[in-house]
Amino acid sequence: MHHGLPARLKKARKAAGLTINGLADRAGVSRNLVAEVEDGVRNPIIDSARKLADALCLSPSFLAYNIDAPVTNADYESVGQRLAAARSAAKVSKAAVARTAGVARSMLFYVEQGVSLPSLAIAEQLANALEVSPGWLAFGEGEQVLRRRRARK
Repeated sequence: MHHGLPARLKKARKAAGLTINGLADRAGVSRNLVAEVEDGVRNPIIDSARKLADALCLSPSFLAYNIDAPVTNADYESVGQRLAAARSAAKVSKAAVARTAGVARSMLFYVEQGVSLPSLAIAEQLANALEVSPGWLAFGEGEQVLRRRRARK
């Protein structure tokens, strides 16, 4: 889902009549961040994506994951709490989620503890592992949207 971010960002920036420098200034991020995200060589952490979305008057869920959501005050700071709650509700261990998501268990620990924020890609991998919406997990937007778990053989 986040793979379309470069095109969505560039299209939104141009529609807003902004240069890369103009968007960077408005969002309070570096020019290199904007350029590298648009070029598809950098995967921003969720707070950078929120800053870019805010500067463009877009929902972070839309910009990051192409999920329609109203423009709100996205709550990226509580990603760790949502992650822990979803993991607890699914009754799976940190090790199991980390293994399924393909991330280090320490990454999961640091995100749950609020020590670090995940990139959009990591947030999406964690959301997929827990079968929740990446927009909900990363930004607290929309419904949690648990998909039906498949019966394991």
